Amino acid sequence: GGLHGVMESIYHAVPMVNLPVFCDHAANSFKAEREGISVSLNFRDLNVESFLAAINRVINDISYKKNVQYRSLLLRDQPEPPLDRALYWVQYVLRHHGASHLQSPAKDLSLTQYFMLDSIMVVAAAVYLLGYLLMICW
Repeated sequence: GGLHGVMESIYHAVPMVNLPVFCDHAANSFKAEREGISVSLNFRDLNVESFLAAINRVINDISYKKNVQYRSLLLRDQPEPPLDRALYWVQYVLRHHGASHLQSPAKDLSLTQYFMLDSIMVVAAAVYLLGYLLMICW
């Protein structure tokens, strides 16, 4: 039910039986089921019969295969192969001597600025001071 597993399944046009158990699994499984490329099972209601029924449903119902094949075509339809795109960008960086115009301005910040430690320390000091004053005055 994880995003990478769902994307891999779609890429290879393989229908899924999902068992969401963690983080984004439920949302991914719900969307995959809504698109007709997956059957989702509830972990609490899982038993051998429901598991086998889900597998048989995905195998025997041709609509799951057709839907995932269509999604696979959508995913694979790109103007150029990924290797050519990667090669272009490597050559681009070499042609433009590191392509500094594409680099994040954050690379020039100190660690204190990057992680906003100065701001965090001011807020922490204010909270501490407020707590201290409340303890004294209360």
